[in-house]
Amino acid sequence: MKTIFIIINRGVLTRNILRTPFWKHLTARPDLRIILFFSLVRKGVAPPSNLQEEVGRENVIVEFIPNKNFRKLRALWYDFTLNLVFSNTRKLHVRYGTCKMKAKSLVNRWFLFLVFTPLSKFPSLKRFVRWVEKVAFPDRELDQYFDKYHPDLVFSTALLSGSDLVFLKTARRRGVPTISMPKSWDNLDKMLFKFEPDLFLVQNEFMKRDSVRYQAFHSDRVKPVGFVQFDLYKDLSVIVPREVYCAKRGLDPKLPILFIGSEGPWSPGDAKQFRFIYEARERGEIPACNILIRPYFNDHGTHHYAEFKKLRNVYVDDTTRVSPFFVDNWDPTTADMIDFANTLYNLSVMVAYASTLALDVVCFDKPIINISYGIRKGNGRHHNEDWSHLMYEPGFYQEVTQTGAVTIVFSDEELLAVIRRDIENPMEKKNERALLRDKMCYKLDGKAGERLVAEIFRMVDAPSVPKQ
Repeated sequence: MKTIFIIINRGVLTRNILRTPFWKHLTARPDLRIILFFSLVRKGVAPPSNLQEEVGRENVIVEFIPNKNFRKLRALWYDFTLNLVFSNTRKLHVRYGTCKMKAKSLVNRWFLFLVFTPLSKFPSLKRFVRWVEKVAFPDRELDQYFDKYHPDLVFSTALLSGSDLVFLKTARRRGVPTISMPKSWDNLDKMLFKFEPDLFLVQNEFMKRDSVRYQAFHSDRVKPVGFVQFDLYKDLSVIVPREVYCAKRGLDPKLPILFIGSEGPWSPGDAKQFRFIYEARERGEIPACNILIRPYFNDHGTHHYAEFKKLRNVYVDDTTRVSPFFVDNWDPTTADMIDFANTLYNLSVMVAYASTLALDVVCFDKPIINISYGIRKGNGRHHNEDWSHLMYEPGFYQEVTQTGAVTIVFSDEELLAVIRRDIENPMEKKNERALLRDKMCYKLDGKAGERLVAEIFRMVDAPSVPKQ
């Protein structure tokens, strides 16, 4: 009997790992025991009532562990050394801030630029920081689970997570092989990961390149497998008739569907844009169409879009299950995933901002429009400046826009003109979308989960390494 540890700390990872065919393939092996760890990120918040029943199998054991929080000195070390990945994306965050991080002061900014612009170019320094992390912060609080279960492999689903880091370091100390993945496709050029696993599984070749370039990972330890959550998109058996899909939402099945995606805290002015598009439709400035608005996946406090819910041929898709148990407040069910696949299948054109939605939509070869005006304002003395364009400057999204598959618009007039064009001629950028699919979605063949399972089995079946 082989034993694998798997760590989950977010709803998006529950979706990607536990609600895809990957989980079925992994748990089907009878000589495998899986210990599934969930981080308790909020005190007093119980896990969803159906979680254990949903993931339960005879060979699955569920454990709940405290979330890893760094104390002040450790947090300062962690945050300071993040800057050893001092990419264009990181520089943007330092200068302008994000929805989670304030912009640095002018003095701090200059200090970081002067120190980390040269230091970030030394791979050996990044590896030294990981060695210091291992020696200075041994993190032994999870040793009890290694003593109890004696794992043969640790599979970390989010290398940035504090809990994952503790599991990985404990595994390394005890001679247990490790596999990890990035939480998302946009993490690699933002900050330094404090651990290099034995095998790092990424979604595409571009991410492998950035793992070596920014994280100083060894190339032979990085392997692309594809997006596991995209496997569902190749299963046409989950697609319902268009009439059924539209009837459920009060939409006209004879009209095209204009899908509008929010980026929540990243696009705080988007409700105004959505109202403009609706009013343009009512005035006949764009073709007659349904409008489907999808709020940001974990933004449930400020972007309800209630004003749109009573409008004709408009649907606000805010039905995805939420849960405060997960740090991202999101707990999409399998039914939610199937429902979203049907939305992607039936939409005609997507209007959104710099978003992972572009990769979802291109899987179905649909036109993509990105808005780059009127949604983000500067702060301080720059408060009158439109900073919307900053959403498109991070390196990971540049990989999307450089294919030409996305049309970026900079004014109301341009937005309406491109909506008209793409509804009337959806094949306009078909070749560019094919390039984006090939570049970013890897092998869109419905077998990413199988490739991930194969890598796990290959490592767990490898000749044993003596454990300390």
